[in-house]
Amino acid sequence: MVESKTFIPKSTDADQKEVYRELALTQEDISKISRAGTPESGVSSSKDD
Repeated sequence: MVESKTFIPKSTDADQKEVYRELALTQEDISKISRAGTPESGVSSSKDD
């Protein structure tokens, strides 16, 4: 039961949600940057070819 309390603390439930939102946005940004900065060889080659 300790993991549950540590993973989802009731005292900072709102903070957790905000953190998850920021993480989600960051993940999307990272994905976009990754695709733009390092295009997948397989996909690019297939479409180019």
